[in-house]
Amino acid sequence: MTLNHTMFRTEFVKSDNQKFSAYWNELAASGEPRNPLYNITTTTNSLLPFEPKNLLKRTSIIEKLSSMANEGDFSFVLLENDEPILACSLLLTSDADGQRRLGYRGLGAATHFSRSALNSGSNNISSTSFATLTNYIRRLINKLEPDTIEFQDTLSCGVMSPISQYLIASGGLPIFSTARLLDLAASSQSLLRDTSMAVRGRIQWSHRNLQLTVNSDNLALYDYLKFYDLAQSSNTCETGVSLWQSNHDLKLLLQKKLGFLVSATHQGCQVGAAVFAYQNGAAQYLGCQTDSASLQKKIIASLVWRGVMHAKEAGCDELILDHHFDLCSQSLIDFDGFGGKSVPRVKVLWRKG
Repeated sequence: MTLNHTMFRTEFVKSDNQKFSAYWNELAASGEPRNPLYNITTTTNSLLPFEPKNLLKRTSIIEKLSSMANEGDFSFVLLENDEPILACSLLLTSDADGQRRLGYRGLGAATHFSRSALNSGSNNISSTSFATLTNYIRRLINKLEPDTIEFQDTLSCGVMSPISQYLIASGGLPIFSTARLLDLAASSQSLLRDTSMAVRGRIQWSHRNLQLTVNSDNLALYDYLKFYDLAQSSNTCETGVSLWQSNHDLKLLLQKKLGFLVSATHQGCQVGAAVFAYQNGAAQYLGCQTDSASLQKKIIASLVWRGVMHAKEAGCDELILDHHFDLCSQSLIDFDGFGGKSVPRVKVLWRKG
């Protein structure tokens, strides 16, 4: 669809267009901060279903999530005068209850901006493109009739997405939070100095008491799922399902070496695991689990720090720490203690009616 105006020519390139991947990758690489979970090109072949039932048959929540069906990829790139200025990840799925959810692989939908295309005066895209985009989203929602929309606004390039603004104006609930962005280009010594005294103490404890290993295969996925199942059965984390709503791609991340798992052993027993995603020089913490109540804070801090160091060793230059996917550890670890800079986030939840 192409719309002509006096000063701007706008065009929407959909995910089935041959040029989509190139535009998507260009904008994903220019976003700030870069998010590895949204850098994976949205092609149908890459959407491998997450099927943990073969691993953990007794975890009903995971079984329910694994039954979500992909109904369509409605991701798009907005061009302005033939230049990509905004990309939006957008998938429509139906869960086991028949609820139609508009988001992205179990994550909230999100946008990438082109920094060079932003209007410096308004810190946003042009008013013409803004109006074109919001009209497009409105028509798409009317056509797809989703029951819920979850939009994860990473405030790419410091700008609130026009889609967030439209959803809020249409009754969506904004939830504000912050993440920590670590500069992995700094030396290991500098990163360690930037941590709090409490975090450094826990890291030093891990050197004496834990064996930490990193891997990225199917066995790692199985080990992580064991810890999730343990937490659910022991009621240590009632909000843990938040993480697993994002895990349709965990299997893909591990198989394609786009993610890794850090596991911890204490006195010969495996006591914890944490999952990270990384791609194109950017990494993100996804979540962790531990079965040792007395050592939880020490183990979690140690897992996170080992993940930070592995991402650095793998060539990443930035890493995002937040609790978006892992509310169960929110009371056990304060990411401010890992240094870096604060990055604002906005999640918008919209429900029909």
